Amino acid sequence: MEQATAMRRMGIDEEEPARRRRLVADLNRDLAGLLDLAAGYKQAHWNVIGPSFAALHALFDSLAAETAHHADLVAERALALGGMAEGTLQLATERSVLPPFPAHARGERIVLEALEGRAARMADELRAAAAGSADDLATQDVHLEILRAIEMQRWMLRAHLLEQENGLNAA
Repeated sequence: MEQATAMRRMGIDEEEPARRRRLVADLNRDLAGLLDLAAGYKQAHWNVIGPSFAALHALFDSLAAETAHHADLVAERALALGGMAEGTLQLATERSVLPPFPAHARGERIVLEALEGRAARMADELRAAAAGSADDLATQDVHLEILRAIEMQRWMLRAHLLEQENGLNAA
């Protein structure tokens, strides 16, 4: 009863509880993935070694911060729908659909490949979430905004991989 009263005060439509629960569940799944992705970027930031260390160290730190910001947007949208943000590390570990980050990876190439693969999976999840939230334009907009950013992150990671493949960092 208390939650229903609070939801009415916040202007949340109580008549659509199943739709809201579905949207909040999807947002919490994305929250887990984004927290996992941000943690992988931080792991890479701390441990990467190689000729492009300085550039990658800075890039991974900025991607971690950007991804953490996106996680915050997702959590806030879940709250706006009357749900809860379920963003503990334990829940993120249980619920993330991303492949594990190789814990002992340090070399530039393996770290870049792992991060690019994880960003690709996150983009796929966000694309599906955007399609599944077409009945709630504000939630869909959150998914699309973050999808655009994650696709840009993939582009940056791939650019570094191409640089290595073509030996451009030796110039």
